[in-house]
Amino acid sequence: MKFKKLRIFFKNFAAGRKALFAKIGVSIGTALVFKQLILWIADSKSLCDVLKNTQWGWINLYELLTQPWLYLAIALLSALLSQSSFSHFSKKIRNTDCWIDISMADIFENKGQILIPCNNIFFERLPYVGKNSIQAQLIKRMSKRKRKETTQDQLGEMISKELSKPDYKECEIEGKKQELGGEQYQVYEYGTIVPLSVKVDKKDRDILLSAMSEITEQGVSTIDSETLLQNIDKMWDYIAAHHTGDDTLVVPIMGTGSTRVPMPKQVVARYILYTFAERSAELGIRKLILSVYPNDYLSDNINLEELRTYANFLCKFPNRDFSI
Repeated sequence: MKFKKLRIFFKNFAAGRKALFAKIGVSIGTALVFKQLILWIADSKSLCDVLKNTQWGWINLYELLTQPWLYLAIALLSALLSQSSFSHFSKKIRNTDCWIDISMADIFENKGQILIPCNNIFFERLPYVGKNSIQAQLIKRMSKRKRKETTQDQLGEMISKELSKPDYKECEIEGKKQELGGEQYQVYEYGTIVPLSVKVDKKDRDILLSAMSEITEQGVSTIDSETLLQNIDKMWDYIAAHHTGDDTLVVPIMGTGSTRVPMPKQVVARYILYTFAERSAELGIRKLILSVYPNDYLSDNINLEELRTYANFLCKFPNRDFSI
């Protein structure tokens, strides 16, 4: 994990080099102006004598403050430190109280409700949900309530209890069942959301399981590109109608796990941002955090600089049409 963070740290400099050089230029200019101001203040006789008589070991304070390299070093360091935040973006959407954030980190490190894509029968058993999916991570990192109870059993019990509520009758696709492992399961409309409160890494978290893909009889989640975009719209429809959103909603880039969506992840990411900006006023969500999987960034499946530029444009012009 530390090695991965180091790779991300250095890639940030390469990806945002234009911004970095601009920051260095501004920082150097500011530092030189600050240096001249210090020299002007230090030139007063009383202060000059004090500075010349002040020693920190072998360093004379007056000589230190009059060295140009000190200010250039401070400028360079401040520019580098500011560039380390390249992987984080936050901006308010114009004429709203809503924000768009982009965060590249473990999705469970973000604060707020976490939306987890799920199959449309809400089947929770490993390995059917896919070892690379966020749902699989959830199962592995949930805290057990009982010594003999598995987290899969625990999650399944919570899902069944929620789906037994009368409200979910309207979300069922009438007459449609899915066979899996010799059992029949009810199929739900895409976009249907099951809210759960669970302990992840021993911390209380609010989770939203959202039906986004089909699951085959072989237990493989699948979805095509066009349907995925439609399902993102249906997910927002459900949130708007049922007010499931908290102040902050953390959303991954759909299709980066086990569903193998053929559409580029960059397009899916842009569509999530676009649809949220377009509908933010009706969703009851103050902040959307788009969670970028670090490996997608390191493998160039996600262009973070372009995504930041697009998000910035959306915040300024939220009503523009979506374009791939």
